[in-house]
Amino acid sequence: MNGIVQLFDEFEHIKYAKLAVASKILYTKRPALIPMMDSVVQEYYKRAYPDYDWSWKCAPLAEQLMRHFRDDLLAAKPQLTALGAELEKEHRTLSLVRLLELLIWMETERQGYYR
Repeated sequence: MNGIVQLFDEFEHIKYAKLAVASKILYTKRPALIPMMDSVVQEYYKRAYPDYDWSWKCAPLAEQLMRHFRDDLLAAKPQLTALGAELEKEHRTLSLVRLLELLIWMETERQGYYR
């Protein structure tokens, strides 16, 4: 996890590059490893960290959120794998990371765009 924290730490020096921007940039390089921690995914995980200062530097926050996301990914791996297999039957391929992101968005996003 330290390598990922170092990657996010590099974004601390870039104006406006908070967690969402940093994760979207890193996602393009490693989509099967790094989730996009956009506002919807952050909202979902804010429940786990109610006392955390969300305006703080993104590297420590990224480490906690990535660890929590990984734990959720491992817990849901059998179901995500089965869902991915169903999608592959229709010639659509998504990584387990992307599938979990989509499920989080469907659950959390208030406007219902992903339902």
